[in-house]
Amino acid sequence: MLARDIMTPNPSVVKKDTRVEEIIRIMVEKEIVLVPVVEGDNTNKLIGVVARLDILREKLNEGFITIEKREALSRT
Repeated sequence: MLARDIMTPNPSVVKKDTRVEEIIRIMVEKEIVLVPVVEGDNTNKLIGVVARLDILREKLNEGFITIEKREALSRT
């Protein structure tokens, strides 16, 4: 078996300046867990990927930072 036998042809890709909300919309709509990120120029060179786990981790970190700041304020 080769990669071409199991790959997704014409995958949805995003540019590095695509908003996370748009990436989430694509993931939900296409029912995928990984979106390739390509250069913004005409080369469409692969420069990375965004996974659902990446988004979840970042959103959780935002929440913990907010909670931490609130707790610090209430302790003073």
